[in-house]
Order: sequence, then structure tokens, then C-alpha cells
Amino acid sequence: MKIEVTKVGFSAAHFLIGHERCEHVHGHNWTVGVSVSGETDKKGMVIDFDLLKKILSEICAKYDHKLLLPGRSSHVTLESDGKSLALKSGGRMYIFPEQDVLILPVENVTAEELARLILSEVSDKLGEFNNILEVEVWVEESPGKRAIASRSLR
Repeated sequence: MKIEVTKVGFSAAHFLIGHERCEHVHGHNWTVGVSVSGETDKKGMVIDFDLLKKILSEICAKYDHKLLLPGRSSHVTLESDGKSLALKSGGRMYIFPEQDVLILPVENVTAEELARLILSEVSDKLGEFNNILEVEVWVEESPGKRAIASRSLR
């Protein structure tokens, strides 16, 4: 059995390293969804829809209204003074309030990498559900442009 929770999301800014048109800081209203496959329990459910939506919403909340930056890129230099974060990349320099930034463990902040990160977080939260066999997460940066990541849990 497969169930889905869709239309959860967050608003966040990012830039793409090595992509001429998208190297400038810009934002999206990202839409995120999750599907889980597995066996139904004694109540006839794979997992309660509300619980699955809560898990996904809590994960997305930490990305909301943040500037998402790559923490593992050799093309980006990040320096903090405890209050502000200075970013240098591609001949540009930006300074942002640190509380507005989320540094991610990725080389580049793409829809693909966000899908992979969110999949990992969702999978961790679902680890206690022995009946769930597979998880799939999709991240859409705009209508029709979506990255999908999946993982087997058992």
C-alpha cells in the first residue's frame, strides 16, 4: 500500500553554483511531498496521514524563510563573526544576518539535494515504523520542476 502527503512547503532563497542564469540569489516557494509504501497495521493504515504531514511540516519549517547555503562547496567561502555571515562566491560578496541563514551539508543547493536531505530526515523519523518499507520525497521549486529521491527502509 502507498500513501502520500502533498502540498507541504516552505519559502526560501538560494543560488546555484555554476549555473549562469541562477547564480544570483533568488527564491522559491518550494512544495514538498512524501509517499510511504508498506503494510497496513491493525487499524488498516500504513501511517496516520496527520502524523506523516506533521513530520514533513516540522522538517520543512526549519527551511522556511531562510537563505539556504552550501556548506560543502569549494566555490563558496563562509565567514562568521557570530552575528553576520559573509559569503564569497564567484567574485561576489554578501553579508547576511546569521539567523536568516541555514547552511546545508551539500555542494550546491539544488532541488535534488534538498530532496535528498529531506528524505534522510523523514526516513530517520519513520525508522520506528516497522511496517514502512519505502519512502519517497519530492521537492518542487516551481510547478512542473521537481526532484524525487527515494529510499528503502527494510
